[in-house]
Parts: sequence; C-alpha cells; structure tokens
Amino acid sequence: MKQIYLLVLLVLGSQLLMPRPANAQSPAAIKITLKLQHQNLRTALSSIQKASGIQVVFNEELVLPYHNISVNVSNVSVSTVLTQVLKDTKLKYIAQANKIVILAKQGNEDGSQETSISGQVSDETGKALPGANIKLIELSKHTTTNSSGFFQLAVQPGTYTLEISHVSYETKQIQRVKTGGSSIHIELSGHEHTLENVVVTALGIKREEKSLGYAVTKIDGEEISKTVPGNWVNALSGKVPGLNISRAGAGPGGTVRITLRGQNSLDLDKGEPLIVIDGVPVLSGMVGNNGLSYGATGNTEPPVDYGNALSDINAEDIKDVTVLRGPSAAALYGSRAASGAILITTKNNAERKERLNVTFNSSANLEGVLHYPDFQYEYGAGNTINTYFSYGASPDGPSTNSTRSFGPAFSGQLYYQYDPVTKTRGIEKTPWVADKNYVKDAFVTGVTYNNTLSLTGGDSKNSVRLSYNDVRNKYILPNTGYTFNRLAFSSNSKLKNFQLSTGFNYYHKQSDNLPLSGYNTNSFMYGLMYRSANIPASYYKDYWDIKDVDQNNLLNPSVDNPYFILYENLNTLDQDRIFGNVTATYNLSKKMSLMLRGGIDQNSSFRTTRRPYSSIRFAVGRYQEQTVMMQEQNYDFLYKYDEKLLNNLDLSFSAGGSIFKNKIQNNLITAERLSTPGIYTLGNAKDRPLIVLSPANKEVQSLYALAQFNYKNFLFMDLTGRNDWSSTLPKANNSYFYYSFSGSAIASEIFDLSAFRALSYLKIKGSVSQVGNDTDPYRTGYYLTPSEFGGSYTNPTTLPGGDSLKPEIITNRELGLDIRFFKNCLGFDLTYYNANSSNQILTVPNDPATGFTGRIFNAGLINNRGIELAVNASLLHKKSKLQWKTMLTYSSNRSLVKELAPNVSEIIMATGPRGFVKAIVGGSIGDIYGSGYLRAPSGEIVHDDRGLPLIDTENLKILGSAVPDFKAGIQNQLSYNQFSFSFLFDGQKGGDIYSFSHSVLGGAGKLKSSLPGRYDGIIGEGVVQNADGSYRKNDIVATPGDYYNQKYLRDNAEANIFDASFIKLREVSLEYRFSAKLLKSLGANSASFSLYGRDLLLFTKFPLYDPEIATLNRNRIEPGFETGQFPSTRSFGATLKASF
Repeated sequence: MKQIYLLVLLVLGSQLLMPRPANAQSPAAIKITLKLQHQNLRTALSSIQKASGIQVVFNEELVLPYHNISVNVSNVSVSTVLTQVLKDTKLKYIAQANKIVILAKQGNEDGSQETSISGQVSDETGKALPGANIKLIELSKHTTTNSSGFFQLAVQPGTYTLEISHVSYETKQIQRVKTGGSSIHIELSGHEHTLENVVVTALGIKREEKSLGYAVTKIDGEEISKTVPGNWVNALSGKVPGLNISRAGAGPGGTVRITLRGQNSLDLDKGEPLIVIDGVPVLSGMVGNNGLSYGATGNTEPPVDYGNALSDINAEDIKDVTVLRGPSAAALYGSRAASGAILITTKNNAERKERLNVTFNSSANLEGVLHYPDFQYEYGAGNTINTYFSYGASPDGPSTNSTRSFGPAFSGQLYYQYDPVTKTRGIEKTPWVADKNYVKDAFVTGVTYNNTLSLTGGDSKNSVRLSYNDVRNKYILPNTGYTFNRLAFSSNSKLKNFQLSTGFNYYHKQSDNLPLSGYNTNSFMYGLMYRSANIPASYYKDYWDIKDVDQNNLLNPSVDNPYFILYENLNTLDQDRIFGNVTATYNLSKKMSLMLRGGIDQNSSFRTTRRPYSSIRFAVGRYQEQTVMMQEQNYDFLYKYDEKLLNNLDLSFSAGGSIFKNKIQNNLITAERLSTPGIYTLGNAKDRPLIVLSPANKEVQSLYALAQFNYKNFLFMDLTGRNDWSSTLPKANNSYFYYSFSGSAIASEIFDLSAFRALSYLKIKGSVSQVGNDTDPYRTGYYLTPSEFGGSYTNPTTLPGGDSLKPEIITNRELGLDIRFFKNCLGFDLTYYNANSSNQILTVPNDPATGFTGRIFNAGLINNRGIELAVNASLLHKKSKLQWKTMLTYSSNRSLVKELAPNVSEIIMATGPRGFVKAIVGGSIGDIYGSGYLRAPSGEIVHDDRGLPLIDTENLKILGSAVPDFKAGIQNQLSYNQFSFSFLFDGQKGGDIYSFSHSVLGGAGKLKSSLPGRYDGIIGEGVVQNADGSYRKNDIVATPGDYYNQKYLRDNAEANIFDASFIKLREVSLEYRFSAKLLKSLGANSASFSLYGRDLLLFTKFPLYDPEIATLNRNRIEPGFETGQFPSTRSFGATLKASF
C-alpha cells in the first residue's frame, strides 16, 4: 500500500506544484520617457513599444487615420502615455500578459467591460467536433472546443477575425465577428487531399498515420459508448480487422479474451495484447476461483466470473482506442506486447476550457435471452413412453418420474403429478400438459442503470477533469448482479518548457451474488438441463423442506433445486481498484525533451462462497474466503531529440528505459464442513480450515531506442531496438534483445499519378520485427509453497528443465497498402502478415514417479499468416444534408504447427469435458480432437445388436477447429440534420464448437431433434456387423430413449460438435441532437437522446444458445467447448446526454 499512498500524494501534490504563468508587469508599473512632435499614431505606438519593451499590437487600418500626435513626458507610466496618445481617437488599448493590443471602441464603451465570443464547431454532418482549435487573429488568443464542440473566448468588446482548424478538416477563417452577439455555428469540411490523421503509438508517442509502416486501427470513444455495452471491449467487435473476442458466457462479470492475428502461443495463458492507459500499461488479466467448468460430481467448484481488470474501465471515460495489431507496432513495449497492444486514451480535458463544464450521461438498459435451443414440448418426463406418469408410487403403479423427457405425450390426460403445496405426489390426478415457458420463465429481464457525471474546467495553462460513474446491474438470473462505482480524476498543466499530467482512478465493485457457471450440480444451468415441461418453473421457488437444513430438490435427489442454487449458493465480491499515473515532460530545448512517467495499478478483492447444508456436493455445507491482491508498477523515461539532417530529411531520435513490477497474492481459507447450518463463518468450521497461499512476483527491466526518418514528408522509416531483463528466466538467459524495422511511402506524392483521376491517395507500408517473450514466475528453480498447517512447506511447484529456459521469439513480417479513390470517398487498407513463434516455452506431463507432474522446455515453431482488410466509403456527396458512411472489416488467419520437440508428439492446449484442443505437427492451432462413431471400412456407422450406434473411444480423431475461416463486420452510419442512425452486422464463417449441453439435452430427449421415432422406434443410418465379420445395412429397431442417449453420448464428440458460423446484428443506434435554439433556452451547451440495441438478432445453425460463447475454465477462457454456459443476451436501452 505504500506505493498507492505515494501515488495519491504525487497526484494531489502535483496540483499544488502546477506551474502558473508569471504575472507580467502591467503598463501602470513601467515608467518611460518619451518626446514626440506631430507624429502619426503608428510612429507613436512604435516609440512606446521601443521605450517600454512591451510589444504593442495593432491593425494598420485602425491607426492609419490618426496623425499629429505630440507627447512630452518624463518618467511616466506607459498606461498614462497610452491614454494621452489615444484620447482623441476612437481607439482603446487592453493589456495582456506580454503585450498591449490596440482595438476599436464599440459605441459608448469605456474600455473596461469584458465580453465574449462563443459558438459550436461541427463537421458537415452536424456532428460536434471536440478539440478544434480556435484562434483570435488580432490577439493571437487560442482555445479549443470541448467534448460537445463548444468554445468560448473572453475578450474586450470589438470586432475580430476567427480562424478554426482541426486535424483532417479544412481550416476556415471568419471575418468581422462581433462580440456579445449570439452563439455562432461553424461547419468544417473534410480534407480532400490530405490524410494526416494522428494516432497514438507505442510509449504514447503521437504520429501521423501516413508515417506508420505497420497496421493500426483507431476507434473513437463515441463509437464505444453509444450502445453502452456491459464490457466496453465488446464495442470493438466487427470494427477492428484481425481482432477476435472470446466471451466467457459465465454471468454479468462479462469477462472476455482478446487475440490479435490469431493465437501465437501453445499456452492459452499467453497470446493476449497488452493494455495501456494514457501511456502506462495496466492490469488486464483475472484471478478466479480456479473452478472447473465440467464434472458434475466431486469437490471441485464450478467457475465464477468475477470480471477481469480490462472490463473495469468506464466507457464514458474513454476518448479513443488505438489497436496496434501486430508485434511490429508494439515492439517498443517489449515482451508483454508480443501479441499486439490496445492503447486507451482517456478524456483529460486537453481542450483547456476557460470555464466550468458539466456533462451528465444517463442510460437504462434492459436485456433478455438472445436465442433459445429448439426445445420440444410434446413429451414429458419419463424414460419410455409409458402408459402413465406418476410422481412417486401411486395407485397407477410405481414412480415413472425422471430427469429425461421420453415419457407420455402431452394430451391433457390425468396423472398423479407433483403437488407444490404438499411438496410431494398429489392426492388427485391433474391434467398432463406442457408448460412451454418452463425454460424462459427460469430467466428474468435484466436491468442496468448507468449514470456518469463529469466536471471539466481550467484556464489557458491548466485543465482538470473529474468524473463519477454509478452502475447498478440486475442480471437475467434472479438474485444475481452487481454495483459498480468509479471515480476518475485527470489534470494537465503546461508552460513554455514544462508539462505535467496526472491521472487517478478509484473503482469499487460489489456483488451479493455472482452465479456459478458450467456443468456442475452447484450451477443453475445444470439443474435447468434436467427439468421437463410437465413441471412449471414456479414449482421450484419454494426450495426449502427444512430451512437451512434440507432442500426441496423435487426434480431428482441427485440434482440441486435451481432456486436453492440462486438464493443459497452465494458468491460475493467486494473489490477495490486504484490506478493512476504521473507524467512530466520538460523541453530541454527546441530540439530536445525528457519525459518521466510512473504508474501504479492495484486491485484488491475479498470474495466469499457459501454452500448450504443438503447441497449435493457439500452435504454439511462449506464456506470459503478468498483474498486476491494484484499490483502492477510501471516506471519509464524517454529522451527525445529532433534534428534536420538535410534540407529534406528529418530525424526524430528517442531513447529510454522502463521497470515493470508485478505482484499477485492469492489466499484461500476454506471450511470444508460446517458445524451449524446457516452460519457462514470460518469459526463455524467443523474441522480445521484449510489455508492455501499462492504468491507470485515478477520484474522486467528494459532499455530501448527509436529512430524515425522523414524524407520530404512522403518517405518514412522507423528503427527500434529493445533489450529486456526478466526475473522469470534463468540468469544466463534472462537478457534478450529484439528489434523492428518499418517504413512507408506515399506513392501518390512521389509519382505523378494524375492520369489515374479516380486515385486520391496511395500508401505502401511494410515492417519486420522480432519480439522476445518470457514465462511465469517460479519455473526456473526448486520452490515450495506454504503448507496449510503453518510452519512447514510442501508441494514442489518446480518443473524440471526450467533452469535452461530461453525466451520465446516471435518474428513478424507484414506488408500493406492504403489506397483511396474519388477524393477519399472510397478507401481500402489491406495488410498481409506472416509471423513465426519459435522457442515456445512448453509444459508436458511427466512420470509421477519422478515427484513432478510435468516438465518444461523450449521447443515448437508456430506460423500464423493472414490478411486484414478495412474498407471505408462515403456513399453520398459531402455537401448533402443526408450523409451515409459505410465501414467494412475482414480478416482471415491460418496457423500451422511446424515443430514441437523431439519425442513430443502433441501438446494439449485445452481439455474439454470430452475432447481436447491439441497441437500436432502439421496441424493447426485450435484443432479439436475427440471420440466419434465406430465406422466400417466403407465409412458407415456401425450399430450393435440393439440398433445403437457404436462409439470408438480408443482412437481420437480430428473433428474440427475452434478457429474460424474468417471474421467480418459491416457498419453503416447515416445522418440527417439533427438525427443520426447507425447499425453494425458482424460474424464469422467456420470454426467449430463441442457442446456438452447438447449432449445432455439431446440424450435426455429435451430437443426437437430427439422427436423422430418416439412411437415406432428408430432404425439408425449405417450398418450392423454380421457374425462372419461382414456388414449389412442396419435393420434393427432401437427404442428412442436408448438410441438418443447413445447417439448424443458425451463421449461421442462427433455427434455434439457443430459449425460455429454466425451473423449478428451487433449494434443499432438512433440519436437525436437537440437544436441550438432549444439548448440556448435551456442554458445547455449540447444535449442528445438516443435509443440503442445490442446483439438484437442471431443467424446461425448452432443448436444451442450462442456459438460465440467459449468456456471459462481454470481461470482462463478456452475456445472450442461449450459446457453449460449462460445464454447470451439481447439488450435495448435509452441514453440522455447533456452538457452545461
């Protein structure tokens, strides 16, 4: 905590130390001696400037009419002399910090009254332009527009000339702007011949996009926040080529896993991009409860999605996001950016408004299940189509109750069924009918309220921003959800040679219950799978037989009541996160600068899990406390030198270093049995609580340099070099150097391409880079972990071979084109990349007799290659009131496992409930292996003497790949006057997923696919083996319950793996911006109201809830498997934004 206190003191202290402009001497304080005889006013003013040393600024036309000025004074103040000189004119003077300005008087003004010029700047579509530069020509006074495009300049009354400029827009001048008038509206037109967009690159260095030789994508903050996703990362879907988001589907925590250009490591704990906020890397991973997403019995817990650090960030605090899509772009960040980087720039009031600005955003969001499987509602509970149904023994016969749905058809007949009043078999028969909402009624409408209040203000040298965000969520499962409170503060202070910026953020997240996910008796989805349509969802709500002692599991003694799970199996969270940074930049000269920066990110969580008496897994209860502390510290410096080497060749050289420190402490204390039911404390443990302490510390020290060459602003070249020293590698190999080279050429400026009239711009870019990567802590020596009994140590965590580990090496090459047509109305950005990942740090199982479960070594060579395409089109003329823009993204990645290691035939990357994601030489990353049907030499399915298909469990076969063939997205943005409308479709072609839920539901007769043959039985497609070994066409009739149970057997991965192709209507937004006239009457700068939706439609052949869902398993998201994840949701909402 000492570092946190230090950071807070630095942030607060920096405000006290912010440089303030020195007060220049006023004209009243400076004495001069002056003698003039019959001179014109211009000469008189010039003489005053020379005598006083104060610059006197005036318009030649203003002073031209005045002559015959005479002055004879000695040791008199400048203000007195000016008053005498101007007394018979229609002019006045105002004094500023470094100058005196001569202006024309307005009417009867006496020169002492101050007024202002105000207005709003927008683009051709009417969209506000924040950050536009406003310059008052006569006074050389500057300001910038705020986030709503508004500006205000305080000036003396008069008539002035305004100059308005903005990156990527044509500069505009407005003559004879009078003070004190109504607010003016200024519309800027986009550049037709320049593309000098500025993006943030590695180490926070701002560059023109034309100068970059590698692929980047910039997303504006409004694009992220306009549809208010629960996790802001989801707003990147379909907008960034090469970016893939895997969703855990494990609850409102919304954890996701990001990869860029495919998985480049055989270790799924690696391969995610580095996350950087305002130039400082931050935490982005997760530490869960190490839950296993499958395995219905035993003492293992299913996973809880507590969220990851990346999802914590408030979308309303994001100004823009820049995605560095490959290692070439992110090489300066070192090994942590071997898989690319995502750079987040927050709103920090860099506009330096000269008055207080208040912005309020409020949204309400409703969500429900996006898509349901095709459940059948024709047959009820039972193992066969019996002549009757009975819940328990009855006069009709023995109990036929079952978790399967192969019972009698629903036709209103009378049976002895469950009585919710007596909680047993009813005395009277009741109609046998289906509740077609028995699944839908298990879910509720989720609600999220999101409110943000921000304050901004400052002066010409200093600015601050303070925001508070409050989020209240109720998830689609009863008694689940969270609250989230965020406080963000940032400041900037700038003088001539010094700039100081600070950022401080405090987040608090709290939940009384986050649901358990996966296939486990403790999870809600497990119980839902075994319910049948003959029992309504409401019957389960009275879940106690004896409160705190015995549950009412009416479904089956081996299945927990779903509402018992939701209201008693509680998983709480109390999380505090503090992160911030301080950056100081000093300009040593016009050519040299030095930047110092430090950042700390600390996340502390306290979690409890309570399991009541009579739980299937924990008959006498269970209670656990988990304390997780994650801390990251980053300190760096950067020296920069700019020089003009030749008339047309510029050099920008930077050199610096950094220290990265990471610390994780994960402590678990568990009471495996409880003495008294209903009391959840460690003191109520029947046995001595078990204690597990898991510390991890890591440090990386680095030095790096960057040289940027610019020839005539159309040829660019970058060279970088970096050396890291990692604490996780052996001392002999802990130092590793890597480099990058990139270049770009603006061919449309080098060559005369006027013959190609449609061509507006052509850029060729390319890069080569090599990046090293290290490993996790404590893999290079012999380590012990503290025993739960205290005072002793046990459990060696060392893997043999770690003492000779070398860094992984990723070598990347990319080549691209950026080409624009029709005055930039149509543009294509195409990139091809080819990356080799060698020296992979691999872990494989070991002979247990050695005392170690595995061994670790360097081996393996993985190749990823692919293409990325971004298309931008303006479909209507820029001058039209109706504007229509279309953006399209496409990406395809192919991976190949070229090498593993001697005597290693395969690496298991992920283990599913029945199957594996394996890496085998010649195969691809993401290949799914599992059991399938036993087949005859002809390829037909072999059936046994009962007509049931046989499963070959001895030989695993490749069944598909978790990696799609390609991903694509298309977004349309339309605007007309004060309205704007946008929608986004995105999706993927290919990819496969093994569905454990389908195995359970299909085998239990819950799905429509299990309806054929209910009365007449089934003759399966295939053959039967004769006694002589020959085969004949299958002619054996199988009973439906046995047949579908065997066909969808969990071991039969072949029957439960499906194409994961899909298309989603990802976003829809309709916004109305209130008119300037109405805003003025309300005293507001800007206001808008919008309606939005997310994930509104899903088009897929996947038979379960959502093919986009992966599995949260052992603290990581694993693709290729679905194991009882929660349904994805569609959401609708409304947002009101106002600025004052």
